[in-house]
Amino acid sequence: MFYSGFFGLESTLARFGKHGQFFYLQRLTAYFSFVFCYGFIFIADIIILSTVSWGYQLVILAIETIILQLVIIILTIFEFRKGADQLLNTKGDQFAMIKPNKGGQVKVMGF
Repeated sequence: MFYSGFFGLESTLARFGKHGQFFYLQRLTAYFSFVFCYGFIFIADIIILSTVSWGYQLVILAIETIILQLVIIILTIFEFRKGADQLLNTKGDQFAMIKPNKGGQVKVMGF
């Protein structure tokens, strides 16, 4: 979602003027993803762990997906705790995550 553009052409760059609103929509999308994607996988893992006996590869797969999904959720929540204003660095530091131009607009370029 951060990257938008076609082979770095200036005419295809996306400009984000309201970074707070963009960040809100990105966070909302991630939370919907937690519920509607990871939720069903968690349910499948619980069913697998309750019905399949120990020693099968399916049980190991269920344990792995539970651990990986929890790690992804925790890391995403920690990243979103920074807030939109901390992600947008207006002081011009070299390693800012999102850099606005002089007018305050954010240009995002893809690969």
